[in-house]
Amino acid sequence: MKTISLRQPLPIGGPVHHPSEGPVTVEDALAEHLVSSGLADEGDGEEDDEEFDEEDDGLEDLTVADLGILVTKEGVPLHGATKKDDIIKAIRAHRAAE
Repeated sequence: MKTISLRQPLPIGGPVHHPSEGPVTVEDALAEHLVSSGLADEGDGEEDDEEFDEEDDGLEDLTVADLGILVTKEGVPLHGATKKDDIIKAIRAHRAAE
């Protein structure tokens, strides 16, 4: 997946996207086609991951009580972890293993 900036309104995946909406993420082949056709400009050059970046997952902002609810909801094995940092590590490890 690549991020591109459109030069003109184009239908992508059904709806028409406008340049004023900002960058859009598309499959690599489509991005290359649109850029080579002059219909779009390449984004920042970084490929987008479908997984969340650890810093963007919001776990650091949650309280220990909220993390406990999340652990129960997601079925995360804590292996005796009780400290906030250890609970966050367990959640991230569990998500990465899925």
